[in-house]
Amino acid sequence: QETRRAEAKRKAELIRQADEETNNLELEAEERRKEKERKKAELEAMSPEERDITAVNDPKITENHVVEIYNKIDNFSEKNKINLARALKSYWEKHGKWKKRNCTKKQWIKVQKVKELLGES
Repeated sequence: QETRRAEAKRKAELIRQADEETNNLELEAEERRKEKERKKAELEAMSPEERDITAVNDPKITENHVVEIYNKIDNFSEKNKINLARALKSYWEKHGKWKKRNCTKKQWIKVQKVKELLGES
């Protein structure tokens, strides 16, 4: 009889733990959903220039997208030109495309333009 009680107690504890784990997973999923919504609202509130700068800072961005954004730099406001230049510098440093010896001629021209905008040339 004690064995049955102990087993029933153990089963009840396992059920409680499983319920707690399920609840924690649901809470985590809800947090992720809220965070995703918050980021979406943040992006929607930004200007197109600010969205482009944010995109360059996103680790998932493709090289082609970076180049597309770089090609728009002349149309940016002065303040956002500097912000984009900083983001591009950071991206290219991380990807080994900032130093002359690591660049194609076309890339080096882009680097020089960014350096000029940042007052580094």
